[in-house]
Amino acid sequence: MDKLTDTSKRNEVNVTYVNDNEYSVRLIRWLLTSMGAWQSSMKKTSIEKLRSLILIILSFSLICFTFVPCTLYAFLEEKNLQARMEALGQVSYWLMGVIKYSYILFHRGNVRRCLDHIERDWRTVERSKDRDIMLAHANSAHYFILICTSFTCGGIFIYNLVKGMSLVPVSIENHTFYLHPLPCPCYSKIVDTRYNPAYEIIYGLQLFSGIITSSIVVCACSLAAVFIMHACGQLTMMMAWMKDSFTIPSIESTRYQLSDIVGLHVRTLSFIEYIENVINRICLVELLGCTLNMCLLGYFCITEWENNDTKNTIAYFLVFVSMMFNIFVFCFLSEKLSHQCLQVGDVAYACDWHLLPDCTARGFILIILRSNSVVRLTAGKFMQISIVTFGDVIKTSAVYFNMLQKIT
Repeated sequence: MDKLTDTSKRNEVNVTYVNDNEYSVRLIRWLLTSMGAWQSSMKKTSIEKLRSLILIILSFSLICFTFVPCTLYAFLEEKNLQARMEALGQVSYWLMGVIKYSYILFHRGNVRRCLDHIERDWRTVERSKDRDIMLAHANSAHYFILICTSFTCGGIFIYNLVKGMSLVPVSIENHTFYLHPLPCPCYSKIVDTRYNPAYEIIYGLQLFSGIITSSIVVCACSLAAVFIMHACGQLTMMMAWMKDSFTIPSIESTRYQLSDIVGLHVRTLSFIEYIENVINRICLVELLGCTLNMCLLGYFCITEWENNDTKNTIAYFLVFVSMMFNIFVFCFLSEKLSHQCLQVGDVAYACDWHLLPDCTARGFILIILRSNSVVRLTAGKFMQISIVTFGDVIKTSAVYFNMLQKIT
């Protein structure tokens, strides 16, 4: 029995699945490859394994090169409370990067399975209309990734640039000099950055470290965007199938179509469950880390504004906005996925399923019942992620930064 298929365009669509799949995951592939975390579906050659190992060692080395001296500086050297809080904020950001990078590396196989699932979906698409739906959702994922990259990398780069252009008084042998500070302060017993060329070398390495850490943040958001938008595309395609199934005059055709619809629904829900297993810990790190950092950044913005330091105020504000956007991406995507799952039930209910024979109508009833169960992504299995969660994070950050203001 024919599936719901535009047969005149079937071959054309099937032939393009390789290019379509490559288009949908290419940004993830570029990001993961640059960090040595890309796991190909084919067996790696010795050269590819060596290259990945070198990239992983280099990435961890550059991150730790900034993270360790800054941590020592915050706990062992700095006595001023505000300066220590600023250093701890930077330490927490780099620590988030280390945790997320390690998690992605250890779960490369799970990420690969999600990518293989996406590839199979592209391979089995038949109607040109279905392909258009999937491409539209792939485009939406790309927009999320590009905006996230602009905010995250742009915010950190401008912050590092502004810090490097600032001047702070430093006492050297009873003389006061004005020197450029490092974006992340360094423990002086490891290296004294008051003298050249130590400052230039450390500053350059911290810039590279910032780029790598920002790329890890973007990679985490990219995985969520591509996987969730693909799942939303499959649900949208399923709703189109349900609407079109009643345009077929034959009840027998509708019955066969229903088996395809139920199969796609079950497959998509399984994929969503796998997405949850892959990214729930990343979401937890993002929520906790960004809430803490937004609290500190809000405090620093107000402090620098009161000190009439416009450059530092703008730098802190841009980093604040980038972290707020990262949380918003996770919350918005989770909310959209939940809405799509519920909408499947609404579309199934709106169909004329009551005109079908009892045995066929039961399939639609099962879809309606299954869609009533709310599907939400979680942060570490502790809390559900939604737009309400985003509002709670903003309110929590505001409460704690007000508390900091009163304490200091």
